[in-house]
Amino acid sequence: MLAQILKLLMGGSLVKTGPIVSIEKVPNWFLLTALISLVAMASAVLVYLLPSVRGRIEGQRIEGQREGKIASPIYLPAPFADFPACQKFAPDDCPTMRMLPRGSFLMGTPQSQAGAGKSTSNEMPQRRVVIDRDIAIGKYEVTIRQFSFFVERSGYRIEPSCHILQANSFVFSKSPASYRDPGFEQTADHPATCVSWVDANAYVNWLSIETGHDYRLPTEEEWEYAARGTLSSDEPQLLYSYADSGKDMCKYANGFDASAKKLRPKMPAAECDDGNSFTARVGSKLPNSFGLYDMHGNVWEFVADCWRDTYASPLPGDCSRRAARGGAWSSQMSELRSAVRNSPVATERASNFGFRVVRELTKRH
Repeated sequence: MLAQILKLLMGGSLVKTGPIVSIEKVPNWFLLTALISLVAMASAVLVYLLPSVRGRIEGQRIEGQREGKIASPIYLPAPFADFPACQKFAPDDCPTMRMLPRGSFLMGTPQSQAGAGKSTSNEMPQRRVVIDRDIAIGKYEVTIRQFSFFVERSGYRIEPSCHILQANSFVFSKSPASYRDPGFEQTADHPATCVSWVDANAYVNWLSIETGHDYRLPTEEEWEYAARGTLSSDEPQLLYSYADSGKDMCKYANGFDASAKKLRPKMPAAECDDGNSFTARVGSKLPNSFGLYDMHGNVWEFVADCWRDTYASPLPGDCSRRAARGGAWSSQMSELRSAVRNSPVATERASNFGFRVVRELTKRH
């Protein structure tokens, strides 16, 4: 058969006369068209069969383009699939990302719950939010190892200045502490703290340049959607992702518990003990229903938004302050709720603030 095709390319055609096949002249353009069609069909079969194309990665193709940088066509991972933020570095040097499904939820606290669990007016008015774009969020908070890797590779300068908790008190005062030494013992797998919103934003900008993809801090809407772990606004909106009660706090969150109370005995604490007076290793608690860790407690997490006193306040808000979510190791149970908001100064650092990252795979509508 191959020999016959080669003869056809040389200008012959196949003509059947009885049992005999002979070669006659036909137009070259016809032969070339036929060969191209044959090659295209063979290629289509190979692409369909290749497991690297048809595996767990969905075939929804999008074109990514970053200013001046070309992002090659990519395929969206399936919802809840994990993938590394950086392909060219060791896995622990960059965040692990988790793909989120699209969905909707009720953001904030309803007026009927005003005062319940010490909710405040800045969590209102409650409203339905639709997440109609494809994003992936950090499975864990950014660790000391990952933030240190960024500082070393980028040459980013971060001065030793951080608000830390004073001994036997609940007052945070400015000190020469830093993310390398926040005033308490940590390992490389604890969340990076003593970082500001400005530092966190520098990190995601660097990550975007290194990878050629769109990394940024999550919006408040994205963060609360990820924290609640529900796919529809018709589902019950609980105070915490795991329950309406904080009795299981130590299983899911590193907050102010019996361990922390030993250092600050005058403060009311949760009736459990996880052995962590300060930060805990990321991922050491149970995940929420989206498979995300430490959405409650450990460190307050910076988000992209400028601060607004309520959700009804005019946009963009006060950009000298930024919103932060989730509570921290220093937070009482009521401050660990999914709806709770904080408003730190964007340039200041504290030993109970950190962040996680988002990768945007399709643009917001």
